[in-house]
Amino acid sequence: MVTCFCGTQTRVRTSWTNFNPGRRFHSCAEIFGTDCGFFDWLYPPMCARSVQIIPGLLRSRNQLQESLVEMAAGRQRLKMWLIYACLPLVAVFLGAFDADGCLCAFDADGCICAFNADGACLAVADCGAL
Repeated sequence: MVTCFCGTQTRVRTSWTNFNPGRRFHSCAEIFGTDCGFFDWLYPPMCARSVQIIPGLLRSRNQLQESLVEMAAGRQRLKMWLIYACLPLVAVFLGAFDADGCLCAFDADGCICAFNADGACLAVADCGAL
C-alpha cells in the first residue's frame, strides 16, 4: 500500500502515451480538490523496442475496432433492406393483400408498412407512435 503526499492511498493507473504505452504508475486518488501531485512508476521503464511496437499495435487495434463497428452497421442496413425487399414477395405468395391491393404488415422494428401490389412502399407508420 502506497500513500501519497496528502495521506490518502494511491491509485494504480495506466499510461497510454506514445513514450510509456501500457506502463503502470501510482498517483493520488484524489483527482479534484488537491494539488498533491504524487506520481511514481510501478515498474521500471520498458525497453526501446516495446516503446516502438506498442503504439502501432494500439493503432491497429483501434482501426480494427472501427472496421468492426462499420461492418455491424452495414450488416444492420443489409438486414433491413432484405426485410423490405422480401416482405412484398412473401405477401404475394401468402395472398395477404386486402381488397384495395395493399399489404399492411409489421417490419422487424414493429412499424406498420403499407405496400401496393407492385411492391412500392406507400407509407410507413411512425414506430414511436405505436
